[in-house]
Amino acid sequence: MRRFLPYFPFLLLLLAAPVAAQETAKPEPPQHTFLWKVEREGLATSWLFGTIHVPDDRINALHPAVKAALEGADAFYGELALDSTEELGKQVLAAGTFEEGHDLREVVSDELWERLDQRLQKHGMSAAMLRRFKPFLVNLTLVQLDMLPLIQSGKKALDERIFLVAKAKGKEVGGVEQVEEQIQALAYTLTLEESVASLSQGLDDMDKADARGVSDLERIMRAWLTGSGRLLLAIGMESWDLNDPVDQRSRKALLLDRNVHMAERTARKLTQAPEKSFVFAFG
Repeated sequence: MRRFLPYFPFLLLLLAAPVAAQETAKPEPPQHTFLWKVEREGLATSWLFGTIHVPDDRINALHPAVKAALEGADAFYGELALDSTEELGKQVLAAGTFEEGHDLREVVSDELWERLDQRLQKHGMSAAMLRRFKPFLVNLTLVQLDMLPLIQSGKKALDERIFLVAKAKGKEVGGVEQVEEQIQALAYTLTLEESVASLSQGLDDMDKADARGVSDLERIMRAWLTGSGRLLLAIGMESWDLNDPVDQRSRKALLLDRNVHMAERTARKLTQAPEKSFVFAFG
């Protein structure tokens, strides 16, 4: 079961010291992008931009059409308001940390603990560093490991970078979700036992990626750069078993229900301020 998870870079920065950024040649903007025009009589033209939550230069090199939409818009809304990632971090950590006197070692087998430790050692870390984390937060950390060098160098994910630029230019900014809603979907959809099984599955997926020679994150980024929604969806759905009740419940909470809420709130923003041009950017 692959989870489409939010991007919380502070998790890794808590565990590894930042490093100096290295100068690299900036990539050319992508030839394709996920940008939809929103038009309706009586409303200013607005835009929906499908992003990917990574601080990779290939992703951050915006397509000219995206740049033009952002420049001409009055307001920018992402999934979350990203004014303070520090505050977001506090809330996620509070939900994802065991109570005093309990830890991850109590709920995972010796074999799973050893597998987790071996995986983290490849990135200069250890399972002991995540001992206080609940399984869902360990999973959230694992899926970001490939981004560790970029995060350490101070690079920001696409959504956060656009949010901060829009704010600096005096545009209206915000989010259509609350962090509590994302935490609810992440932390409380599965039981503790199901979360442990999901952690094991996540490590299985990483082992398969090692054998394939390319990580799932890299495959998703390459698919995004092609502009093919069909390819992106196919990769994203590989690890979901739609006949499994646990996967059904997880997918509903993380994807389907959130999509409905975001669509409703986006429509409300448009109709409440018909004179404003919005860019909505969701991962």
